[in-house]
Amino acid sequence: FDATDSSFQDAIINGSITDSLATQLRKQTRELKSYEEIVANEIEFVKNNPNNILSAHNLSIMANVFGKEKSTELFNNLSIENKQSHYGKIISNFLNLKLPETPKIGEKYFDFSMNNQKGKEKKLSELDGKVILLEFWASWCLPCRKENPELVKTYDRFKKSGFEIFAVSLDENNWKHVSDLNGRNNFAALIYNINGIPDNILIDKNGVIIGRNLRGEKLNKKLSKILLKSGIEVKQNKNGTSIRIGKSIIWKDESGKELNQSEVKKMLETNLYTPHFDTEKNIIVLKKS
Repeated sequence: FDATDSSFQDAIINGSITDSLATQLRKQTRELKSYEEIVANEIEFVKNNPNNILSAHNLSIMANVFGKEKSTELFNNLSIENKQSHYGKIISNFLNLKLPETPKIGEKYFDFSMNNQKGKEKKLSELDGKVILLEFWASWCLPCRKENPELVKTYDRFKKSGFEIFAVSLDENNWKHVSDLNGRNNFAALIYNINGIPDNILIDKNGVIIGRNLRGEKLNKKLSKILLKSGIEVKQNKNGTSIRIGKSIIWKDESGKELNQSEVKKMLETNLYTPHFDTEKNIIVLKKS
């Protein structure tokens, strides 16, 4: 093993057929220009090297990307030793999973449950009625870690407006967070066809998927649009708290009677009433101070 004149990743290892194949594959991958070419090259490698443990290793990682049909074909072509290996068992478990059709934008989300960081089972459907960002990430993923501070700002900005984050991974407890500790073969990631992270699914208050892989300002604009449209946005700033009220908000008095804009204006002008916000029900109740 010699890494004197190179990075650890590019170290020279003599006497290993598997490492020679891995070096060759890495070189080919660097020369390819598109993701589609890389995937096709991985498939060819696994197909042409059924006896090498590297094929079982790579297929265990890429099976979700290749899809069940192609992965089954490649798995059946592996040697008996590879099928019975640690990686072979991972592939076999994936192929035996009965997964629903991946829900698309405009369709209802598919519910699932996993344990959170405290070992308590949590369901995605527990957040019904909120706008949910189903966030897929991992602590070892550098782009995910870079994105986290921005996601914290987004969460703090919209959490009082009916927004929640349901993260699928390993750690942090800023928001709802779960994992089954199966890495790339995480059950929820397989349901939603997550091939790379960070990735996310945005779900509206009716449980309908309305966006995917929204980041930074794009996510903020989308949330501002749908949350303002439905009611109230609460935002912290240097001067305190500012509140913006959408046109569709329902105003009521203490008896539950719905008020029109003229009645609301007259009651507020008396300075005898204080507005009480209910972002869950999308209403404001005017109560006597």
